[in-house]
Amino acid sequence: MLAYELKVVTDINDSRFDCVLLISHNATEDDAVPQELKDIIQGVDTVVVKINNVSLYNIDLPAKRLFYASTGSIKDGNQDVRCFTKAAHRGIRRVVKAKLQSPLIVLGKYSRFIQSQLVSLLGVLEALYAFPIYCGDYIFKRPKVKIVGVLSPASADLPRLITLASALETGRIVARDIGGTGVVFRRIKKYMKIAFPARGNVNVKVISREDILEKEYPVFTSIERAGCAYGSNTGRLIYLTYEGSCITETLLIASVDSAVAAGFMKMVSILKPDNLKVVAVLSLVSTCWDKINIVDEIITSRAGKIISVNTKADRRMVMADVLYHMKEIAKSSTNPHLFTIAHAMRTDGTQYTIATDNGPARMRSFSQQLQKCGNIFGDVFEVGTIRKVDWDLQEEESAGLDIVNLHGVAANLMKASGLHEHGLGSTQCQLPYTHLDIAAPKYSNIGSASSLLGLAVNYLSIDI
Repeated sequence: MLAYELKVVTDINDSRFDCVLLISHNATEDDAVPQELKDIIQGVDTVVVKINNVSLYNIDLPAKRLFYASTGSIKDGNQDVRCFTKAAHRGIRRVVKAKLQSPLIVLGKYSRFIQSQLVSLLGVLEALYAFPIYCGDYIFKRPKVKIVGVLSPASADLPRLITLASALETGRIVARDIGGTGVVFRRIKKYMKIAFPARGNVNVKVISREDILEKEYPVFTSIERAGCAYGSNTGRLIYLTYEGSCITETLLIASVDSAVAAGFMKMVSILKPDNLKVVAVLSLVSTCWDKINIVDEIITSRAGKIISVNTKADRRMVMADVLYHMKEIAKSSTNPHLFTIAHAMRTDGTQYTIATDNGPARMRSFSQQLQKCGNIFGDVFEVGTIRKVDWDLQEEESAGLDIVNLHGVAANLMKASGLHEHGLGSTQCQLPYTHLDIAAPKYSNIGSASSLLGLAVNYLSIDI
């Protein structure tokens, strides 16, 4: 999925590159910075221009130019590892603006942030993201560079670092492509065939038959039926399944934000964890869902719960039936954990994700664990709470109704799917469940990849 080559480099004098980009907190004090670059930066009259903490030097090396992207001072303790991401963004954007095609990335290191090198490289790759362009049956991209070299004398295993960066960024590319304007509704199926080829390790199953959807996914069908009245595309569900060779954990994901779920499955398919089984269901509903109003309709979910809907239809409703099926799979699975993923109605700041646990997941402090994992890479999570009022506000005194105004919040999804019967007080099996409210992307035309790095650190053994 990367639109350029990513290469391991061991020599600063490699002639394949037209510039050097150094990312560091302090180049003169950073032991990971080659001495040749330290001597240049320490020189009194070598700097050509400095803009926004990115300095340009003319150098007597084959690359001819050195861009030094500094994080600025980070000794006050108020910074986190995202300062390396921002420095990487500033630096590589200067390189692209200068129309240079072959940057050599030199990664500095800071002991307080154990993954600062990988975070810096991911920041570079993130800024090099290119939109997919469709021309008939073909999908192509216009890369911003041709080749990216990576030099890191301080890295214990540079090939491993580059492999991880490539896998993580490939997953984030899938999330951005699908979640942004690059992949419209009718093209997602074609895109999925490219992302998950037929002979790969992820099985792809598409459910689009109307009779199956009406029987097994009645809430999904009601929303899609309303969308069809606007002449929209026919909705479908896409099941993605990966199975390792020695399964100790099972992840069951119901998603209406198909971008994040698909991105995580792409990471899984590349890194191939032996201990995981992952089933992700992507719910694709009509593109005009925001224009749909269902007034006073009574819907019976697959779990047999009677739902009264009297406000604008929320596409997160479609996860109720999918979560029911995930719950049934979980009952016979090894160490299962269920997830629902959707774009947030509320988040704690730009690009922050809220993780909310049910009782069994809360007893494991799962959201807190996910928060710690995210902090390692600057993928910020906040911990939410399912409060009693979340249950009370949705109950209807009228006889015969189980739920009123299902809006996709965790409590309602649990009740509509029957998952609430498998909480801490269950006499059957207790099933841990976490709802992720995915933060909105920084730019409206690029899909959000928030939460992917946190999930990867937690489940995919991301270490150098």
